[in-house]
Amino acid sequence: MTRALAILCVTLGLGFASITTAQTEAAQNTNSPEAIAAESSRLFQNAAETIESDRAGAIDQLERSIELLEFLISQHGIENASIHYNIANAHALAERYGRAIEHYRRALEIDPKDVEIRANLDYVRSRVPDRLGPAFERSWTRRALDSVPAQIRLWGLLLVLALMWGLLIARATLADRAERERSADDLDEQARPVVPLLPVFATGALATLLTLTLTMDLLWPTPTFGVIADAPAMARQGPSEAAYDPAFERPLSPGVEFRVLEIRDGIETPGQWVLAEFGDSRRGWFRRGSVVLVGRN
Repeated sequence: MTRALAILCVTLGLGFASITTAQTEAAQNTNSPEAIAAESSRLFQNAAETIESDRAGAIDQLERSIELLEFLISQHGIENASIHYNIANAHALAERYGRAIEHYRRALEIDPKDVEIRANLDYVRSRVPDRLGPAFERSWTRRALDSVPAQIRLWGLLLVLALMWGLLIARATLADRAERERSADDLDEQARPVVPLLPVFATGALATLLTLTLTMDLLWPTPTFGVIADAPAMARQGPSEAAYDPAFERPLSPGVEFRVLEIRDGIETPGQWVLAEFGDSRRGWFRRGSVVLVGRN
């Protein structure tokens, strides 16, 4: 095992410990989430210790570890950054870099500030043979927008607008009443009980900000990213193997990342195709089944 891979294994082991030590001893039911997580961690640790001496056996244990973690997601509804991180760790140890990158990115989608996830993702990226420019990432402004769902921002805008108009109506009503009283009683104009302008300006500014964020969602929607998953994939110049030439001289290796520009049905062939843009601005079409879309990240 190379020194780099040895360092990775130490990091991976720590990753599994993060979700299994808290309640493992209390797990009595073998079907409980705690027991499943503990068994997944045990299989991973065994695989990490035997990957050099018995690679085939270690791969079997890694696959079983992944199955248990995916069972937690599908059957128990438990999905968090730690689970995706540990799935990615198992794939990385098995040198399935496409799947590892997929799940590291899913983990970062949930916890974008985790430095261990980022470090392992960067290491795995360095192991991918084909490098087509820097991997796409969401900007900090896009992350900030996506942290509050558009539907919540829309309801917030409606409430702010209602409040602003309420303040304007109240200010106009009170000002009119004060004007009539001043005319009748010759009150000092400075004593008129009117709604101050500051709350009106504040709600107007907030409404403008929320409108701007919703407009940005329409003009620049959250991008979808993808990665070549399990096997080398040939990119084409169009959505058909028969009608278009390859976009590259050879298939691209698993782990190559891209930004999704379009998804459409194939020409003369069934199934969907994905138009990918790589970090070096080159583009190519992939069969939908040869890549994995990893959502926003």
